[in-house]
Amino acid sequence: MIWNELKDAAFEDVVQDQNFIDLRDYLRAEEDDDRTVFLCALAAMEYIISAVGAFDEDDQTAVLVFKAITQEFYDNRILKDSRASLTQPFQRISYVNESMLLQLKLKHDLKQEAAG
Repeated sequence: MIWNELKDAAFEDVVQDQNFIDLRDYLRAEEDDDRTVFLCALAAMEYIISAVGAFDEDDQTAVLVFKAITQEFYDNRILKDSRASLTQPFQRISYVNESMLLQLKLKHDLKQEAAG
């Protein structure tokens, strides 16, 4: 199964897939957390597609960003950061991940421009 098929796949099929098992290992998550990992992965995929416009399976940077954002969602399952202020009440995605998303967006735009 490829990552782009994740959102349309049944949970039972996803957890048996080697890509998912590798992701769970990357997160150091237990099998008991498979549903949470699955939901975090779905959210990370949607986040990337919304930010970039597409998810390129063949781009290793995209795969790494996907795993890193999934990990960030998995590790930080809170809505409010304890260090937050009134002006910045919610957690933000890390600067590195934001930068990598911007780079992926620029690559995607260049490919679209070249194709059309």
